[in-house]
Amino acid sequence: MKNWLLIYCIVLFLGNLFSQEVGRTLIGSNQFLIGQQTSLTYMIKVDSKEKIHFNQYSNFIPANRFIQNSNISSKEIVELEIMQEFHDTIVSGKDNELIWVGGYKITAWDSGYFEIPKIELSVNGKQLIFPAQVLRVDLVPAKKGQDIYDIKESFVELPAEPLSIKIKNFFNSIWWWLVPLLLVGLGAWIYFRWKKVAKKPVKEKVLSLKKRTLMAIDALEKEKLWEKGKLKKHYIELSFILRSYLAARYDVNLLEKTTQETKLLLTKKGLNKETIEAIVEILIQSDMVKFAKSSPDEFSVLRISILAKQIIEETSPIEFENVD
Repeated sequence: MKNWLLIYCIVLFLGNLFSQEVGRTLIGSNQFLIGQQTSLTYMIKVDSKEKIHFNQYSNFIPANRFIQNSNISSKEIVELEIMQEFHDTIVSGKDNELIWVGGYKITAWDSGYFEIPKIELSVNGKQLIFPAQVLRVDLVPAKKGQDIYDIKESFVELPAEPLSIKIKNFFNSIWWWLVPLLLVGLGAWIYFRWKKVAKKPVKEKVLSLKKRTLMAIDALEKEKLWEKGKLKKHYIELSFILRSYLAARYDVNLLEKTTQETKLLLTKKGLNKETIEAIVEILIQSDMVKFAKSSPDEFSVLRISILAKQIIEETSPIEFENVD
């Protein structure tokens, strides 16, 4: 009785297995560098254009780290970032057969071998399988003589403390004749203040968001960190300045968002396509330097900085001078 029960279970399992059709999974390139993009496409024949159900990933695709020279997958899950959201369509093939095609554009920010697990598609209740795929991601070759830094976000350093120390030392050297001069100056200020007391006080002009941001980028350029072996720090600070400006300008939190999430949020805010593409170009270049150890030349560094200024000029409100 037990043997018959075992045979029945085996037949039932095999019948269910062979009832599932296997689709095709295509990868633009199975081997690429960190930060480069590749396509991940699924294809399968279908009977109709109705009731197709596919579980899409939103921001990341989970993948298993694959041990080199082995058929064993580790338990470590690595997230492959989706650079272009999922899109699908149905096309006609030979003999008027229908083929469903869907896919993403993805990238990886870690090196090694990764296995994208198999995935299922439901067509009119019938389960169709796409097999697992293995990718190889390599590090960007290091530039000779270029220092390598740990990944560490930072904010723009303010010169408040060094400046205060210089001022203190300056006053310590001249205090003996500065006190009488200050007394004379104070008396003159009281006199002229008394004469102009009836006049309207001058309002202190507050710098706009646009001017503050442009001044921050100019200050960062003058430091020329790329000439001091601090290229990564330059891009981290430029990315922070740009994200801070966009967050204040459009009232949206961008400091902790990925490049793709930033693109989607700015699209919802109504920015035009060309401006968003320019912003994404700067953020991707920053990601390449921070995570993939890319080493652009001085011309590329200055071009990205000029592009950031153009974005701020184009997205800032029109300012009028001498307006109360």
